Amino acid sequence: MLCQQVVDHLLAAHPDRFAFIDYTPIRRVTVGANGARLAAPAGVVTASRVVLCTNGFADHVIENESGAAIPIKRQHRVRGTVGVMAGFFESEDCAPAAISYAMSPLIGPGQAYFYVTRRPFERNGRTGTLVCVDGPDERLDRLTDYQPTSAFPKRHREAINAFVRATVETERAEVAFDYAWHGVMAYSESKLRVIASEPRNPVLLHNLGCNGVGSLPSIYGGDRVTRFLRAKAVEPSVLEPS
Repeated sequence: MLCQQVVDHLLAAHPDRFAFIDYTPIRRVTVGANGARLAAPAGVVTASRVVLCTNGFADHVIENESGAAIPIKRQHRVRGTVGVMAGFFESEDCAPAAISYAMSPLIGPGQAYFYVTRRPFERNGRTGTLVCVDGPDERLDRLTDYQPTSAFPKRHREAINAFVRATVETERAEVAFDYAWHGVMAYSESKLRVIASEPRNPVLLHNLGCNGVGSLPSIYGGDRVTRFLRAKAVEPSVLEPS
């Protein structure tokens, strides 16, 4: 909802500067000395600069016409993780919360932690609380292996249900989830976001990688990318690609 409200505000406040064009897959990005061409299904988009965001480098090719080739390893620096989440409605009004539960001394796919969020919610005219639980995740060897329309995995539903019964205070003896979904989270190898100008061609910029909380680093990433775009001095950062 926050992202939708930001988009709505920008469209209303800056219609001459901002456009939002969803469902337009880009298969090829060609960067030159003075700009870039992006191959879209309906034609070619030209731009003076290009910023690859969030799940970038996953499903398109980048060609550099002005400088050394950008290696495939750099183009596919993010690794996919499938995260799962389930939610249920409680009739009681509970205070908003976000709580992490460490279930293992290791940090890694499938064994790091569960986390629970609560927030006010209205369903069918009734007010109460929406409780959402994030559970096990799985590593993807290739992002193209992910099927967004596949059914919610039964083993993950059972794992989240067992965690809820043992840990979360609920009015239900057995949890029947009202909502369940899964999606890809694209992490860099270091688990740090990459926010930088491409050293092989500054027409291309990066603001990608997930750390589990997308809104906060995206704000910092937007500010840093803006400094690159305005040709301001940008201090070195651990977020620069090696």
